[in-house]
Amino acid sequence: MFHSIVVAYDGSDCSKKAAAAARELAIRFRSNLEAVHVIELPKPVVTVEVVIPASASTEQSIRREALMKLEEARDLLEAGNHPLTTLLEGLPGPSIVEHANRLKSDLIVVGHRGLNRLEQLMVGSVSQHVIRHARCPVLVIKD
Repeated sequence: MFHSIVVAYDGSDCSKKAAAAARELAIRFRSNLEAVHVIELPKPVVTVEVVIPASASTEQSIRREALMKLEEARDLLEAGNHPLTTLLEGLPGPSIVEHANRLKSDLIVVGHRGLNRLEQLMVGSVSQHVIRHARCPVLVIKD
C-alpha cells in the first residue's frame, strides 16, 4: 500500500512518536522510509544603510545540530529498514510538502506539535500546512 514514506523529524517528543509510527508502517508494508529535517537559516539583517548577514559560525552550528537530529532519526527508524535522511532548507511546512511531492511519496508522517510553539501561534502549525497542501495521505501523530 505504501511504497514510500516520508517522516518529518525535529527532535520533539511528537516527532519521535511519528518516527516510531513510520517505522512500524515501513516494516509492515516493506516501504522505503526517509526522515527529513528542515532548517531555516537566519535571514540577513537589513538596516537603513547596511546588510548584516548571519555569521558562518551560526550557520555551521545550525547545520551541525540538524545533522545530529537526522542521526537520531536514523537510529529511531532502523530495524529491518534502511532509512534515508535528508536535510532540507526553508520553511518547514512547504519544504516537507515539496520534498514529498518530488519523491511521489505515498504517505507523510508528522507530529502534531513540534519544537517551535511561537511559529504555531503566529502562522499555524507545520502539520496543518502539510495536511492542506500534500498530494498524498498525511498521518498526524498526536502527543
